[in-house]
Amino acid sequence: MRAKTLQGVLFFLLLSLVGRVEGGTAAPPRDNRLVLGVIAAPGSLAHDAALRYAGEVTARSGGRLHLTLPPAQEFGSGAGLLEMVREGNPDLALIATGELGQALPAMQLLDLPFFFPSDRLLADALDGEAGRILLARARRLGLEGLAIWENGLRHFIAKRPIRSPGDFADLPTLVARNRMVAEQFRLLGAPPVSMEFYASRRAVVDGVVAAQENTLSSIVELGLHEVYSHLTLSGHAWQGYLLAINRRRLAALDGEGQRLLRETAREVTLWAREENARREAAWLATIERAKVRVHRLTTGERERFLQELAHLPRRFAEMIGFDLIAKSEELFLLNRLATREENGILVGLNVQLSGEGAMLGLEIAQGVALAIDEINGATPGGQALRLMVRDHAGLARRGVENLRFFAGLERLVAVIGGDDDTVAEAETAWCAGSSMPCLFAWASGPELAGEGVYRVGLNDRWAVPYLVEAALARGRRMALVLENSPRGRRLAGMARGHAHDRAGEIVGVWWLEKGQVSATREVDAMGASGAEVVLLAAPAGASRMFLRELIGRFPNLPVVAHQGVPDGAQTGEQARMLAKMDLVFPRTVFLSVPGGQPAGIQLLGRQHAALRMEPEESLRRGAAFAQAYDLTRMLGRAIGDAGASPERGAVRAALERLRGHEGVIRRYDRPFATRPRDALRGADYRLGRMTEDGRVVTALAGR
Repeated sequence: MRAKTLQGVLFFLLLSLVGRVEGGTAAPPRDNRLVLGVIAAPGSLAHDAALRYAGEVTARSGGRLHLTLPPAQEFGSGAGLLEMVREGNPDLALIATGELGQALPAMQLLDLPFFFPSDRLLADALDGEAGRILLARARRLGLEGLAIWENGLRHFIAKRPIRSPGDFADLPTLVARNRMVAEQFRLLGAPPVSMEFYASRRAVVDGVVAAQENTLSSIVELGLHEVYSHLTLSGHAWQGYLLAINRRRLAALDGEGQRLLRETAREVTLWAREENARREAAWLATIERAKVRVHRLTTGERERFLQELAHLPRRFAEMIGFDLIAKSEELFLLNRLATREENGILVGLNVQLSGEGAMLGLEIAQGVALAIDEINGATPGGQALRLMVRDHAGLARRGVENLRFFAGLERLVAVIGGDDDTVAEAETAWCAGSSMPCLFAWASGPELAGEGVYRVGLNDRWAVPYLVEAALARGRRMALVLENSPRGRRLAGMARGHAHDRAGEIVGVWWLEKGQVSATREVDAMGASGAEVVLLAAPAGASRMFLRELIGRFPNLPVVAHQGVPDGAQTGEQARMLAKMDLVFPRTVFLSVPGGQPAGIQLLGRQHAALRMEPEESLRRGAAFAQAYDLTRMLGRAIGDAGASPERGAVRAALERLRGHEGVIRRYDRPFATRPRDALRGADYRLGRMTEDGRVVTALAGR
C-alpha cells in the first residue's frame, strides 16, 4: 500500500514538473499550444508584431492558449513556410504578401502600381469589404486569414533618378516572381531580372541589377542604400504580411479561443501601422546619411506613371479577382463624390463577380469599360462617364440591394446588368417601379424586357423556337435537359409547344441542379429513351458536368445548348471536350475567325490594344462582351441626347427615341421604341460551336 501511495505522489510530482513553463505557470493542454512561423529577421517590424501578437494572445487567454515563435531558419523561404502551415505545422504563419502572388493571386491587389490613391484609402480598403474578401481568399489554401499587417509602401531605388516612366528604359530591374509586377516593368521598358530579393545587394555591386522596388525597411535591412544612389518616394505599391492559421487547427479551438486570435490580430494591425509610420522616419534618415539622393514625385509625375499603368487592374482582373478590384474602386469613387472631387455622370454595373458565374460578369464588365473609355475619349474635356461596379454573387436579394444602393447615388443615371436570369427577374420588378433605366446584356427570359428594362441579347420568346428548330434538324426524338428552376419549367413548356407544332417528339425531361456533381442517372435514363438529340439549358457548371458524362457514354449524340453552356473560364481540357462533341449553341455575334463579323474582330483588336497585350497573347471575349459594349455605347448616345444630364427620366426617354446607331452586332434603328424593349430579334441569332483552343466560331455545315 505504501509503495502504491509513493508511486502516486511521484506521479503527481512529475505532472507538476512537466506542467511548469516560463514564469512558473502551468502549461495549457497540448491542443491549445500554438506555433507561429515567421521568417522576418528579429528586430524587423514584422517580427516585432509577431512577438507582440504571441505575447498578447498568451497573456489575454490567462495561459489557456500559449503561442510561441520558433527560430526563423526552421522554415526556409516564404513558399516553404506556406506549404508547412497548410499541413498544420506550424499552426499559424506570417508571410509577406509579395511572396504569396503565385499561390494566392488575390494578394497581387496590393502590388498594383499607383492603384490606391492615398494611405488612408488603402487602410480603409483593408479594414473594409476589400480586406474581408482578401482574407477570405486564404481559405482556398486551407487557411483562415486573420489580418494583414503593415510593412510599408514600396518605392523605386536605382542607380539614376526615376521621375518618369521613360527613366526605366534599358535599366535592368529586379522584379518579383510575379506576372503582374513583371508586366509593370516590361511596360516601363525595364529589362526584368528575377532572383531572390535577399541576393539583390550583391547583384547591384556586380552590375547585374540597376533598379528595383522595395519598402524603406527592406532597403535598410538589405543594405541597398549603400549600393544605390537614388531613391524615389513613389509609394506606388504596398507590402504587407498575411497572418493566417491552418483552418483545421482553428476549428479545433473553442469559440473563445477563435475570437481571441481574431480580435488580437486586428489590434496588432493598428499597432503595426502606427509603428511603421514612426520607424519610417528613422529608416529614411539612415538612407539619406548614406548620401542617397531622395526624390519625391510631383502630382504631374505621379499622373504620368498612373496613365502608363492604369490598364493593369482590368488586365489582371481575372487573376486577382474582379470583385476585389471593384470593391476597392467603389471606395475610391465614393470618396471622390463625398469630397466633391468627382463631377462625372455615374453608370452602375450589377453583375456576378464571385462564384461560378464570375467569368460571365467579368466579360460584361470588360465590354462596358471599353465602351466607356471610348465614349470619354471621343469627348475630351466633356462630362466623363464613371463606372461603379457591384457584385450580386448570383443572389437575387443582393442584386436588388445593389439597385437600391445605386438609386441612392444622385449622379448615377443607369444600371447595366442582366447576367443571370434568376437575379434579373427579381431586378425587373424593381426596375418597373423606378425611373432608373435598367440595361440587360445577357439574361434571356421573355418576361425581362418589361417596363424600365432595355436589352441587347437573346429573348427566349424567339430563342427557344430557334433552339428547337436546330434540334429537329438533327433528330425528331428530343430529350430536354434543363435547370430545375421556375425558368427551367417555363423553358420546358415553350419547347414542348414548339416541338409539337413542328411534329417533333419530346421523349423526356431531365432536371439539373446548380452545383450538381454527377448526372449518371440522367444520362442513363436519357440513353434508354431513344433520344436522337438533346436540348440543354442549365447552369454552366452543371451543363459541363452533364456533357462530360454524356460524351463518355454517347459521344455521337448531338446537343443543342442554350447560350450559357460554353461560357465562363474554359480550361484547355474543357474546350477540347466541347470541341469534340456535336454541340451547337446560339450567338448574336462572333469575334473570332473563321466567320467572325469584321466589326466584332475589330472590337476584339481594340480590347487587345486597351489592355496593352502582346500580339501573341490570346484574348477570349464573346457575345456577352459585344452585347455589353453595344448596350453601353447606346446608353452613351442617350445620355448625350439628354443633354449630358444625370436626370434618369430624360435618359430613359432618349433610349426610347434612339435611332441610327451603328453597333458591332448590327445597325440599331429605334431599338427600344416598342415593347418588348429588345434591340435584337430571332433573325439576329446564329449557331456557334467551340474550337479546341477555346474560341467560339460559327457552326460549320452539318454541325
